[in-house]
Amino acid sequence: MHTFQQRTISELVTDNAFFAQALHYLGIEYADYESVTIEKLSAIKGIDIATLEKNFLDSSKYLDLEQPKLAGQPLSLVIEYLKHAHHLFIKYKLPYMGTLVKQISASVQEGPIADLSFVFPLFAEDFIKHIYHEEDTLFTYVLALEAAKDGKPEPLLKFGIKHDKISIAALHDEHEGHDDEMGSIRKLTSDYQYTNESLLGIKVLFQELKAFEKELRAHAAIENHILLPKALELEKAVKEALPSHA
Repeated sequence: MHTFQQRTISELVTDNAFFAQALHYLGIEYADYESVTIEKLSAIKGIDIATLEKNFLDSSKYLDLEQPKLAGQPLSLVIEYLKHAHHLFIKYKLPYMGTLVKQISASVQEGPIADLSFVFPLFAEDFIKHIYHEEDTLFTYVLALEAAKDGKPEPLLKFGIKHDKISIAALHDEHEGHDDEMGSIRKLTSDYQYTNESLLGIKVLFQELKAFEKELRAHAAIENHILLPKALELEKAVKEALPSHA
């Protein structure tokens, strides 16, 4: 049996597709070194074997990451966590999956897989717009409510609360329309199904897409079950305390 340093990148990524992401964040695209052993990759890239092995072991925990316990935390901290997750989605996850899509599209020229080269960029663009819109409206509004609770109503008045132009309920209804952002991709990939004979690139991409959807559902659960109920309670309290602005 080969030791870790004697195994090829292809073997390791086949065992654990998320190792490809760990390599990506080290500036290494697994597809460029599939037949190369860890020992040789270490020499080529100047990265010690212990670091590569740690990243391989850490990547095995990819799907086991637990969401922080936010239920008892203040709204500002919940929003800070959600904004941090948005940052990771935009800066790391979407670009990485975009790279995987480009790599596999170079090998598969037709069919549903090839269609991802058109569908994924549109999904990413729409998803990023939704994130920024949510931060500019819902998150900013909730923080304005918190400021009003602390005796600073000015930010809240900018939202037109005098005329009920905005509310948590309305923003929640708008948010629910985006709860299944990955529906088209899931349908296109037949629920991320692949076979043992599928290209390694397809296995890596589909597992990343499936894991990303799992992250989005956990993220949405925090918004729906922690952020929004707390925000509704805060909104009610603020409007009752500021009757002249209701």
